[in-house]
Amino acid sequence: MKNVLIIGASGDIGLEVTKNLLKLGHRVTGTFNSTKIDYSHENLKWIQLDLTSEKSMQKNLPRDEEFNTILFAAGVYTVGPLLSHPSEDIVRVHQINVLSFINILQLMLPSMIRAKSRVVVLSSDSSLFPFEDEGLYCSSKASLHMTTEILRQELSPYGITVIDVILGIVATKIIEKPYRELTRKKRKNTKVFGNHLENLINSEGEVQKIVSAGKDKRQVAEGITQITLIGNPRNIYSILSKDEQENLEAYYKMKLDRILRNQIILSD
Repeated sequence: MKNVLIIGASGDIGLEVTKNLLKLGHRVTGTFNSTKIDYSHENLKWIQLDLTSEKSMQKNLPRDEEFNTILFAAGVYTVGPLLSHPSEDIVRVHQINVLSFINILQLMLPSMIRAKSRVVVLSSDSSLFPFEDEGLYCSSKASLHMTTEILRQELSPYGITVIDVILGIVATKIIEKPYRELTRKKRKNTKVFGNHLENLINSEGEVQKIVSAGKDKRQVAEGITQITLIGNPRNIYSILSKDEQENLEAYYKMKLDRILRNQIILSD
């Protein structure tokens, strides 16, 4: 029986992974932010955790408990031009998507070393590809991706494994909600971006079609469950559609070619 901590277990994907692990006979401690999911199991323990509050993490994280795996499945998505977001939104997104992950590992580190824990991070192709109107989300996920790269090097001497799981579009509610919130949020530089934001509000229907055509959350969760338990895991996994994979490959080929072609050679 594995003992697993899932940060963001109340989210669409986190809950599916939780259910999978419980069906396989493992024990799960899952976190929720404000609304606890109406789901219970004898091997499931719920913990309320505010990822924007270090005090909440210090108080509520089970720091002395040894977990075989810590799965970071939390995250918040935003939409709109990067410079249109108020400062408080920028801070909040980076706090939830990146800083909370670092804070949690800082607090859990002694028990992680004892357990030689595996850390699994749900990232996104947005960490590698610049999507227009997803700048704030992309920048936070890019930071999270590089954080996992650094932590992998720094924690491997202690027997801790860090795995980055890159996801494409999944049919969940995380993408749809920010479009509905555009009408209720005050934005900076609306004189510049007002018409653009209005077009985004009117495009919610098209976005819902794209999301609904995304990968099934249960299939994605099944893959994540396997990564959580597999022996001798790799450093990075991706769960992408064929189109997402091809777009990412084309972008990185173009980016590498541009860097090498435009390099400046300095003399010794």
